[in-house]
Amino acid sequence: MIGIGLDFGTTNSTLAVWEADRITYIDLDPPAANPKIMPSALYLDRAMGRSVGTGAIDRYLGDNRGRIVRLKRIKVGQIAMTFSTTESQRAGHGRGDTTRLHEVSGYDDTELPGRLFRG
Repeated sequence: MIGIGLDFGTTNSTLAVWEADRITYIDLDPPAANPKIMPSALYLDRAMGRSVGTGAIDRYLGDNRGRIVRLKRIKVGQIAMTFSTTESQRAGHGRGDTTRLHEVSGYDDTELPGRLFRG
């Protein structure tokens, strides 16, 4: 009988094969000090090139070392909030309701070379 176990953890991942009462761990991350345990990490660069594990973290750090961060304010969208008085709710109609629209904006790192996903 053979069994395969995969622990895809939020911090680290590992893979093992169980056969004849013996467990063998599979090397998932050759550049790591302990290749049997791989950081649960994915790095995607702007061209959608990808790296996983220790390589993902190393690429992210290398691509961002010494980089000047330039943030650009961008519009994200709009939020509508409706407020109602107790009297208008009891009467079953919208009189007394007030709707407020709020513009939402944020900041975008326009020169970000890629994204690192962890856990």
